[in-house]
Amino acid sequence: MVKEFLKNNKIEILKCSLIILIVCIIHILTLNIIAEDYRIYLHPWIEKIIENGRIHSLSLQIGNYFPPYMLLLTIGTYITSNDLLWIKLISFAFDILIGIFSYKIAKHFHKEMKPSRALLILLLPGVILNSGVLGQCDAIYTAFLLMFIAYILENKLKRALFFFGVALSFKMQAIFLAPILLYLLLKKRVKWYEILIFVPIGYVLLSLPHIIASKNIWYMLDIFKMQINFKSVFSGSCPNFYAWLGLLYVPIEPLLKYELTVGTILFSVIVVISNIQKQEYSDQTFLEKCMFLSLVVPFFLPNMLDRYFYVANVLIFIVYILVKKMSKMNIVLVSFFSLACFIPTFSYNFLMGNETSQYFVQWLGVKLISSTIVVIIVLLMMYEYILNPFVNKLRSKSR
Repeated sequence: MVKEFLKNNKIEILKCSLIILIVCIIHILTLNIIAEDYRIYLHPWIEKIIENGRIHSLSLQIGNYFPPYMLLLTIGTYITSNDLLWIKLISFAFDILIGIFSYKIAKHFHKEMKPSRALLILLLPGVILNSGVLGQCDAIYTAFLLMFIAYILENKLKRALFFFGVALSFKMQAIFLAPILLYLLLKKRVKWYEILIFVPIGYVLLSLPHIIASKNIWYMLDIFKMQINFKSVFSGSCPNFYAWLGLLYVPIEPLLKYELTVGTILFSVIVVISNIQKQEYSDQTFLEKCMFLSLVVPFFLPNMLDRYFYVANVLIFIVYILVKKMSKMNIVLVSFFSLACFIPTFSYNFLMGNETSQYFVQWLGVKLISSTIVVIIVLLMMYEYILNPFVNKLRSKSR
């Protein structure tokens, strides 16, 4: 059976192998690049973990990342002394999972989908930069969100909710997709008590070592509050609506920050429930709503960083390149959005040497180019997913 499979899929296996080889080469070539977050945060955290007895350090609150990721860093201290290698290996492993579950999602809609086409997601500049170059961990929670989406599509609902909880346990930004649970609830795809059982289980399970060691059942909540209060600016390097208005790194009053946050939550709920009574549940609608939420929530939320569009970058590729019919317009849209995500992250890490370069990064890179691209794409998608269905409904009523 294996021989027959290999014989019938030689070209496809070759394509997949070539893509993975290219990705591995890029990761090897960028392995020794040290990003600011590694130098300022991750490396000192790992030194503290080692100083405090590795596994015994779980009783302490080191850093402001969520416990499951800190647990992975702790495990790495037993495996290798090269902490940079370990950090990037973790992200690379979850890059591969992103490729696998992108394929599973795409194959649900197109049975003839080739794995090599889905694996192209690993060559997105934003994906390579985030994991291979910077050693960031956004691939982890994104991979678990893709598992959530894939298992909803496969009707494995309890498993899906569990993985949504796991995504939340790795990074707070997974909450951008939380309103989709309301859509699934209203469409009777999941039951309210399933959400209240399986999401918390996924959220708490991988944090149990920290909770037990620290003897603090509120450990996760403490980290959550710490991340919320980490910065108070309209936009912290994110090319969103506020950067486009020229409010990059401009301090924001706490009250206004919470008002804008509540407004964003209400808007995301409107996005989820819009036309819900007239529209039958469909897997494609579910996927598109997930994609739209991953885009508009960080677009309107204050206090966002450049890499918070990571999930949107991945889901836009899945929807417009893998699920929808691939067209020149779709390729242009995905390419420009990927570019808009790439410019701020690359610039802030490698082009911030002096005042001139800072001016270039903030005004030309983020405010003018990236945020303008994102604004245009958000407007196009708001037309496609909100305004256009509303106009069509009015037209049908007038006939």
